[in-house]
Amino acid sequence: MLAWLLTAPAAAEEWTLRAALEQALVSNVELRQAGLDLRVAELGVRVARAELGPSLSGDTRVSGYFDADSPDSPDADSPDAADDGAAWSLGLSQPLPTGGTLWLGGSQDQAFVRTLGADAAVYSFTGLTLEQPLLDGAWRAARYGIDRARLTERAEDLRARDAQERLVVEVANAYWELIAARESSRLAVRSVEIAEAQLGETRERFDEGFAGSGDVLQLERALGVARQSRVVTEASERAAARSLARRMGLPLEPPPALDLVDRPDPPAADPDPVAALADARAANAAYRLALLDVDVSRRALADARNGALPDLSVSAAVGLSANTTGGAALAALTTQPERAWALGARLTVPLAWSGARGELEQARLGLAHVELDADGAEQDLVAQVQAALDAVGRDRARVGLAEATRLAAQMGLAADQELYREGRGATRDVVRSLEALEEAQVAGLAAQIDLQASLLDLARLRGRVLDELGVGVKNER
Repeated sequence: MLAWLLTAPAAAEEWTLRAALEQALVSNVELRQAGLDLRVAELGVRVARAELGPSLSGDTRVSGYFDADSPDSPDADSPDAADDGAAWSLGLSQPLPTGGTLWLGGSQDQAFVRTLGADAAVYSFTGLTLEQPLLDGAWRAARYGIDRARLTERAEDLRARDAQERLVVEVANAYWELIAARESSRLAVRSVEIAEAQLGETRERFDEGFAGSGDVLQLERALGVARQSRVVTEASERAAARSLARRMGLPLEPPPALDLVDRPDPPAADPDPVAALADARAANAAYRLALLDVDVSRRALADARNGALPDLSVSAAVGLSANTTGGAALAALTTQPERAWALGARLTVPLAWSGARGELEQARLGLAHVELDADGAEQDLVAQVQAALDAVGRDRARVGLAEATRLAAQMGLAADQELYREGRGATRDVVRSLEALEEAQVAGLAAQIDLQASLLDLARLRGRVLDELGVGVKNER
C-alpha cells in the first residue's frame, strides 16, 4: 500500500485549485444546465422585442346569397339588390409601445349588382389607421411583455451566478477535503508501520524475557485498529477523489488520479462584520432573487389593475378614398381621390364580478406573500452572515490551538529523542511522540481547511467568492 501511494502521484495529473475551478466552470453538468436556462431567458427577451416589429398582412373576402336568383329571396325585385361582393386589404402593421397598433395600407370593398350587369359599386381607401386602448389592455401587450421577459432574464442571470458561486465553493471544499483525506490516509499508513515495528520489537523483547504476553496482545490489538483505520481512510480518499472529479466534470471511469499541488493559505485578518453584512445585502444572489420576486409581483399587480378596468379604446383613420361604379376603382383613387377621415370609440363595461377582478385580488395577495418572503430572506441572510462570521472566528481559534499543540508535540518529541540518546528513554516513547506530532500536524491542516471553507462560505454569502478566487464572469443586470 505504501508503495502504491508513493508511485500513484507520478501517473496523476497535477491540479492547482484555480485550474480545478476553471475546469468545473467549463464542464460541470449542472452549471451547463443553468447556462442553457439563461440562454432561453435571453431568447425570451428577443422574442418579446420582436413582437414590436412590423408585420405585413393581407386578407380577402367574398360573399353572396346561395339563392339570390330565386323569386322568394329578399329584395329580389329591388333594382339595386346585391347578389354578391368581394373585399381585400393589404398593409403594414406596427405595434406601438403604448399597446396600440398603427396600420398603413389600402383596402377595397365592392358589391356586384344584378341590374348593372358586370358593373360594381366599389369603395377604396388608402391611408393610415390608429387603434389605441385607453383602459383595459392599455400598455399591456408591448411594455408588460418585454418587462416580464427582462425580469425572467435577470432572474435566470442571478440563478446562473448563484450556481457558479455554489459550484466554486463545492469544488474548493472538495479539493481541500481530498487533501485532508490523503493526509489522513498517509497518517493511517504510517500508524500501521509504527504498530508493526512496535509489535516486532515487543515480540523480540518477549522472547528475551523483557516483555510480557500482555504487552504483545495489546500491540496486536493496536495493530488491528490501525489496519482498520487505514482501510477506512483509503475508502474516504477514493470517495473524496470521485466527489472532486464529479464536480469538475471529469470522467469517473477509470477512477480519477488527481495530484493536488495547492495547500490552504487563509488570510490573517478577519472580515469586518458591518462590511460583510452590507456586501451580502447588495450582492447575495438568493436575497436579490427574493427582491426581484417582489418587483415581479408589483408589476403583476399593476397589470391586474389594468386588466380590471373597463375596455375603452379609440380609433382614428386618415387617408384617401374613392367611391366608383365599374371596374376603374383603383384608377379613380389615383385620379379623383377624396380626403377622408374617421374617428371611433368602443366601451365595454362588465356588469358582473369578473375574472379580472379575481385576478386583481390574487395579485394583491401574491404581492403581500412575496414581500413577507423577502423579509424572511433578509432575516435568513443576516443570520447566515453572522453564523459564517462566528464560524470564521471559531476556526481561526482552532488554527491557533492546533499550532500550539503542534509546537508542544514537537518539543515533546525533541525531549524524548534527547532522553533516548542519553540512554534514559525508550524507543516506544520516541515513536509515540512522533505519532503525536503527526496527528497534531494533520489536525492543524484540518483546522486550516475548515477555516478556508468558512471564509469561502462567507465570501459566497457576500457575493464576492468569484472575485476573491479570480474565476467566473460577473454579469450585472
